[in-house]
Amino acid sequence: GKKIPWQRDFPTVLLETRPGKPDSKSDIPPALLTLTLSDILSNSLSLNCKIERPVLISASEERYKQVCKIIQQFGEYNTAKEVTEHQPDTVASRNISVREIKVKTSQIMCHFDCKEKDLPCSLK
Repeated sequence: GKKIPWQRDFPTVLLETRPGKPDSKSDIPPALLTLTLSDILSNSLSLNCKIERPVLISASEERYKQVCKIIQQFGEYNTAKEVTEHQPDTVASRNISVREIKVKTSQIMCHFDCKEKDLPCSLK
């Protein structure tokens, strides 16, 4: 049987990316996404997110409905499966808050397909 999904299994493209500019010293292309957690030992974390490649987000009403349906299916899966884990009494719970979230990117583009007017619109 088939084990690896093919491109035809995913007919709707939501996100496209390109390799990006390679590092000047190592000539290695950047990662798509880099997440960094700072101050992990304190009660207030700092999250830095770097999107280092050019990204095109393709949006439309149809794609929005498909994403909502997928999220709904994940929600139904999570609520249907009740898993209880026993935590030892020796582990103290900590209240951790996120102090700041930073998102940095060099190039992101959003393309929205408007079927009512038959005119595609782009937001840069």
